[in-house]
Amino acid sequence: MKMDNGAGRDSATILVVDDTPENIDVLRGLLKPRYKVLVAINGEQALKLCFSDQPPDLVLLDVMMPGMDGFEVCRRLKAEPRTEGIPVIFVTAMNEVRDEVQGFEAGGVDYISKPVTPAVVLARVKTHLQLRSAYRFIRETFGRYLSDEIVDSLIDSPEGLRLGGEKRHLTIMMADLRGFTSIGERLPAETVVKMINIFLGRMTEVIQQHQGTIDEFIGDAILAIFGAPILREDDALRAVRCAIDMQLAMREVNRCYKQAGFPVVEMGIGINTGEVIVGNIGSSKRTKYGVVGRVVNTTSRIESYTIGGQILVSESTKQECHGLLRIDGQMSVMPKGLSKPITIYDIGGISGDQPLQLPEHESIKLIQLERPVDVRIIPLTGKHPADGFGGRILKLGQRDMEITADQPCSDFSDLRIMLLDAAGNILTKELYVKVIRQIDVDPAVFQAHATSLSPVAEKLFRMLGKSEGAQDSKPVRLLHMTDFHIYTDPGQMIKGICSNDSLAAVLAHARHHCADPDVIVLGGDLAQDELPSTYKRLATMLGHWSAPFMVTPGNHASLSALRNSLIPALKNIFSYSDCLVVSGWKVIALNSHERGSVGGLLADAELDRLEQLLAAKDHVHALIAIHHHPVDIGSRWLDNIGLNNQDRLWSVIDRFPQVRAMICGHIHQSLDVMHGNVRILGTPSTCIQFMPLQDEFCLDGVSPGYRWLELLPDGSINTAVERIPGFIPEDLQNNEPY
Repeated sequence: MKMDNGAGRDSATILVVDDTPENIDVLRGLLKPRYKVLVAINGEQALKLCFSDQPPDLVLLDVMMPGMDGFEVCRRLKAEPRTEGIPVIFVTAMNEVRDEVQGFEAGGVDYISKPVTPAVVLARVKTHLQLRSAYRFIRETFGRYLSDEIVDSLIDSPEGLRLGGEKRHLTIMMADLRGFTSIGERLPAETVVKMINIFLGRMTEVIQQHQGTIDEFIGDAILAIFGAPILREDDALRAVRCAIDMQLAMREVNRCYKQAGFPVVEMGIGINTGEVIVGNIGSSKRTKYGVVGRVVNTTSRIESYTIGGQILVSESTKQECHGLLRIDGQMSVMPKGLSKPITIYDIGGISGDQPLQLPEHESIKLIQLERPVDVRIIPLTGKHPADGFGGRILKLGQRDMEITADQPCSDFSDLRIMLLDAAGNILTKELYVKVIRQIDVDPAVFQAHATSLSPVAEKLFRMLGKSEGAQDSKPVRLLHMTDFHIYTDPGQMIKGICSNDSLAAVLAHARHHCADPDVIVLGGDLAQDELPSTYKRLATMLGHWSAPFMVTPGNHASLSALRNSLIPALKNIFSYSDCLVVSGWKVIALNSHERGSVGGLLADAELDRLEQLLAAKDHVHALIAIHHHPVDIGSRWLDNIGLNNQDRLWSVIDRFPQVRAMICGHIHQSLDVMHGNVRILGTPSTCIQFMPLQDEFCLDGVSPGYRWLELLPDGSINTAVERIPGFIPEDLQNNEPY
């Protein structure tokens, strides 16, 4: 914040709250030369301004007002996380000691008696703005290095700075990029730093969302703790949930890498639970908050057994998750430093009230090579000759291979592989793998997973039959979710349903069952109140996805808020487009919003754009997304508010036979009909549903849902509607349109 130096105008905003016009005029005249001044004449207006997208920096608050008094206004501000940091100075004629005490107990920072002294008002305002600016600076600076809880401990408690620790039972998580060291050896330093920053930045967000404390960044590795400084009953479960979210977030990280031309990476995560020493470690000059103990070392060993995309947990962590883990496998290992083997578990998901899943492990398919590839194998640990020993790659998959070697290689050992041509010349030295299982002993045959592929190795793999780039044969996976009708207030109801809660349930189901779509289409009527703050909150709810977003504006839409709030936020999450070409399919989003009308209309410019996009020779098949239904559906009241210029739309589409389907919302029900050769697919709302084939408005007693589609290379489409149990209005006879 830019602070006032006694001359000129400051950027701070002061809210004056008083029910007496004369008092308002005095304070406004005093403050206006230096600050931006807002005015409220009662408590309700004051709260509304403070809860807005641009709250004031400080409040001058009268106590005696009709309705809600100043003490109650202050208590409500301090009870809300978004406004608790706004300084409140009481300005009142109530100047008894008990009044001042009550003001401070309500959360006020100062107390000015009426009639006011101008110099006192200006001095108090300036002081508290400077204090707030300093507090923000401390939080923002140290918040880059420490969790919010540790910053709170340092700021609020002098004891938080003292050296010393305590024994505590908590959960440790270690995450590390597989094979990143070898990537760093062949890339410029600035590229390596950019890659690490992208990775650490996204992972930090996820860890903080799950209330974890980042103990340390170790190059491309992260050490996080769950249970300190604040101990919670579900620390182990939150650590595993966090790990799953981190693995899901790696898709977004790798998409960022691909866009920047960086190589794709994988991450392994190990989790362990037990007793450690936690606290401030160091000297009087340099201190860090951290953990030490055998549990920490064992966590690092567990993580070292992972391959990319894997989460391995100890027996103790598994037990503290009380049977809620999806276990995809287990193994007995003998970590260095332990006297006996331990069992570790491969985690694929969490069940319970908030299920979260990784995609099921696909069976590894290896292609038998007609001519095995000669290699030189150099183990990275143990006592082996520096030049290694010979071997051959017998089978290949995307990142997996079957190798026969002149010497045995133990499970979980890390190897450096040199690929050789037929004459024995080295093609590349930069293939790093981890042995994941033994196949035979004499001769030694094992299966390995590539932790790092150099460009030469990747190209060779593709030439030999398993191309990561061959996407055209795969279907395009599309999610369509529409008619959210959410409000800025997450508790607001529509027809007896909390639309925020029903949307959250739909998103959770879709993330579980359609974890990695190629395209996400958001239908219209997203924000019932059409406020920028609602669109911003919606973007937060969508933050876990890592796919291009598209939007088809509907009747409940503020186009300016969409453009200025939602679309920039979607770009920050991943990307946004109104036309995408994916694997031979062109997906086109249309805007059918007509200002002041419940029905829809495609403007001349929008129809011209559609025609130009369809005429381009850059795709084989096309799917069009629109909010208002483009055909009559047999419901008189809905058909009266459908797309008003259907004929003009079809006059364009009928000239382009590559259009295979259209998806729409607005009708709050499922629809699957043909219009000529074009399939029309309607998607239910994520909140209330409309009864099909009704002349008048009528609610339906079915649950909310969404639609998934697979767009196949031959132009056909696989699709289904997924319904979410619950969220049915209690009063289905509530037949007044909203």
